[in-house]
Amino acid sequence: MKLPFFSKKEKKEYFLALLLGEEKVSAVIFQEIHGTARVVGRHEEHLEQPLEDTPFDTWLKVLDKAIGTAEGSLPPNVQTQKTIFGVKENWVEDAKIKKEYLVKLKKASEALMITPIGFIVIHEAIAHLLAQQEGAPVSALLLEIGQKVLIISLIRAGRIIETRQEAIEVDSAKTADTLLHHFNYEVLPSRIIVLSDQQNHDVLSQSFISHTWSRALPFLHVPQVAILPKGLDAKAVFLGAATQMGFETITDKDVLHAIEIKGKEDTEVLKASDVSKEEDDIEEEEEGFGFVMGTDVREKKKESEEEETNEKEVPKENNRIEKVSNFVPVNAISSSPSFFNTILATISPIKKIIMHTIKKLYIPTPSLAFLKNTPFKNGGIILIAPVIVIILIAILASYVLLLKATVTLFVKPKIDEKTQTITLTTKDNTDFSRSTINAQAIDVTENGKITLPATGQKEVGTSAKGSITIYNKTSQKVTLPSGTIVTSPNNLTFSLEDSVTIASASGASDAFSSISPSTAKANVTATDIGKESNLPSSTVFSVKSFATSDVAGKNDTAFSGGTKKEVTVVSKNDINKAEDSLTKNLQDKAKNDMNQKIDNNTVLLPFTANTEFKTENTDKKANEEANSFTLSGTIAYVGVAYKKDDMQQFSKTLLQQDVSDSAFIQDAITYTLEDTKQEKGKITSTLHATISLLPKLDKEKITKDIAEKSFDVTQNILVNLPQVTSATIQLHPNIFFLPKTLPRLSHNITLVVKKE
Repeated sequence: MKLPFFSKKEKKEYFLALLLGEEKVSAVIFQEIHGTARVVGRHEEHLEQPLEDTPFDTWLKVLDKAIGTAEGSLPPNVQTQKTIFGVKENWVEDAKIKKEYLVKLKKASEALMITPIGFIVIHEAIAHLLAQQEGAPVSALLLEIGQKVLIISLIRAGRIIETRQEAIEVDSAKTADTLLHHFNYEVLPSRIIVLSDQQNHDVLSQSFISHTWSRALPFLHVPQVAILPKGLDAKAVFLGAATQMGFETITDKDVLHAIEIKGKEDTEVLKASDVSKEEDDIEEEEEGFGFVMGTDVREKKKESEEEETNEKEVPKENNRIEKVSNFVPVNAISSSPSFFNTILATISPIKKIIMHTIKKLYIPTPSLAFLKNTPFKNGGIILIAPVIVIILIAILASYVLLLKATVTLFVKPKIDEKTQTITLTTKDNTDFSRSTINAQAIDVTENGKITLPATGQKEVGTSAKGSITIYNKTSQKVTLPSGTIVTSPNNLTFSLEDSVTIASASGASDAFSSISPSTAKANVTATDIGKESNLPSSTVFSVKSFATSDVAGKNDTAFSGGTKKEVTVVSKNDINKAEDSLTKNLQDKAKNDMNQKIDNNTVLLPFTANTEFKTENTDKKANEEANSFTLSGTIAYVGVAYKKDDMQQFSKTLLQQDVSDSAFIQDAITYTLEDTKQEKGKITSTLHATISLLPKLDKEKITKDIAEKSFDVTQNILVNLPQVTSATIQLHPNIFFLPKTLPRLSHNITLVVKKE
């Protein structure tokens, strides 16, 4: 005898997830059997132009080809109609598809003979999938890189805050850098997640890692870049849609691999023999675009299964043209499920586990005759159902009592700065009220020498010499002492080597006048060196203090012996320069020796307060001819040092004027001294003090506020706390099919605060 239980056929239903990207269209066919969904076909087609620039007819043909190819894995006479659309973030506003895109989807649905049952935002689905994989909501920059267009979504705590796109000009990294300047936020997440269809992920990853990001971008540190597997967008939409519809998904690696590769070659294909003839009649599709708001997708599915349809088989063709009525634009599938949907998604797997356990506990009967005397239909007797209920209650109670969570808050420190001019003195004690810091003098003595080239210039040579005849035309005897100056017509001067006496004039002479002058010979030497004094013969000379008409001189023969040349000598400036250079050369050694004299709590100022030559010696004198010279000496250096504790305490006193201890805690105080200089016997400097302030958070109150709250509500509470930029939540144990809710008991929540 064949029992009805064994003759019942498996009921299979097929759904289409259609991803409408900026440069490509992806169609994913998944099958649902008894609440479990798995992918059975996938295909993607690329657009020659960005979506907004592609004509509708061309876009429709691409959609038709993608769907038709993906349906190649289905049994004969089976065609998908119930469709979940994956759309771009800018297509949606206030949880609804914008009117202009709604009209476009309506026309496409009518032409392709598909029945829309909801939509999901692609980037939200990816963020949701990453949060499931990592166990906490994601804060990152999601970059979708196409051939011509780059799209960036800013994700904070699992929510998309803003999305922008731009045409790729030079390369993806530089385009991303430019586009990020349009995100006007104080801080951007230092994590970049890249979704791309490029084959060589290593090249793409290296281009981002080697890129130097603009300093104007508000990254707290160099962003970390991760490349997502190819096809993860389709995987995310499939898993997100299946979860919202209350289906379990087959998560083994072989099946999920089918969603991460291009084409259907590696996708598990159902054979026609696997489908019963009873499935030849396709259930009638629900009318309207999407679900009515507030209606659960699983309830609608259940109603459609209970209705019998006599609709004829629809032949499978690439050209799907049918009319769909009652176009109702509703977002039935969202990446942020309602609490009700979450509970349903949780109950479904628990129910299956319970039923599976109960079946295992049935006691089989040896004959059908015994079945007639039992009130049970399936041939077994439940003996320990109450025990199972008690066990389940105990497990649930243990879960509630033992569930723990670690909540990590990332806070951005508040920076407070102060600037103050201070005086460092070796004479007075530290006085914060007068901005005076006590300092101590540190002295050392250093020996050294330095050799420098001589740069002075000096003329050397010999003076011209000769003999002149001195004529006296006066009536008086003239005596000229040694050294008397005689001057040539070109103003060259000569001095008499010896004194000479010339008698008074008498008689006549053709040379001067009717009076005959007296004469005397005298030797002269030029007062300046140089060949210019080598005068020719018959040169007339004037004699100092006499008119040429009274006393004059004339050389009978030319002067000779005058020479001149220029030589290098040690100048006074050379010696001064050597003193400065030696002082600087020994300064570093002096500072090192000074540092040896102070302890770790003392800081030496970067300059020396005083230097003095104790001894000094040069191997060449000033104006002495030489090409180089050496200076040696002993120099005394005096430095100034201050105590770190004094400067740290003064910085703290300065900063605490604006810090409220009830609101902030101090993290670290740093200070720098700038523009330090010595004037009129005192040293002044500009103190720049900085403090990093962290908020004082009431951890006990926070854990009570977030106890038993969902992850989304908790994130909203936490990011509104002072200086908190983001938060992560980890459950222990983290059971994937249970709702993401924090422990009921606040003391089971551990709050960790970290600097961002």
